Amino acid sequence: LNDAQKYYLQETMKDFERSGLNLPDEKLDKVKQIQKDLALLSLEFEKNIAEDQRSIVASKEDLVGLSDDFIASLSKDAEVNYTLGTDTPTYIQVMENCADATTRKNLFIAYQNRAYPINKE
Repeated sequence: LNDAQKYYLQETMKDFERSGLNLPDEKLDKVKQIQKDLALLSLEFEKNIAEDQRSIVASKEDLVGLSDDFIASLSKDAEVNYTLGTDTPTYIQVMENCADATTRKNLFIAYQNRAYPINKE
């Protein structure tokens, strides 16, 4: 083997060892179960974030810098306050374009706290 092939083989073997393939069967089974549990927990964690429906309320004055089309797409209450959800497209639009620092801060806090406290466990 040339040097590049040797390096590739060594790195591949290290990956197998990190995966636990050099362990006795009993310990390998335990590693596989831990990996399975971790995958399930990760899926549940991400699902909780995706299902979180947090939002903040902002007045028209708090939305300076956002396009009229974007503002028109937001839901508003009887008092003409707009609801900003924590979905990623809304979050990015506000973070990149809104001139009001308080609005950006409030949305940032809501966005970062999605699925809290359920995901704290």
